[in-house]
Amino acid sequence: MKEFMKKAKTFLAGIAVGVGTILLLALTVLSKKGRSGEIRGEEKSDEFTARAESKRQEAVDAVRATPSRTVAERYEGVGDAVDAGRNRFASRVKNRILAAGGRSVDEQHTD
Repeated sequence: MKEFMKKAKTFLAGIAVGVGTILLLALTVLSKKGRSGEIRGEEKSDEFTARAESKRQEAVDAVRATPSRTVAERYEGVGDAVDAGRNRFASRVKNRILAAGGRSVDEQHTD
């Protein structure tokens, strides 16, 4: 019986070492796979970021290339605000000229 118990302990210890080795091997493989997945994920993230930045830059360039009046006409009320601002500016200039003692804007003639 002692011999059987000794062999059983040795057998169970061998099984435990084998299972531990298999688990350690599986964890090592999974961690390497996880790291390579992270690297690929970072590459995809960088690629996505670069693509998004290029699209954003194209949109910015398109907006900058569009005349301000055209942009203003696309939005309701913005064109009116631009015209009102222009009229206020012209009115201020006219008032400054009159305050400085010059001829009124209406009386100026270009020869």
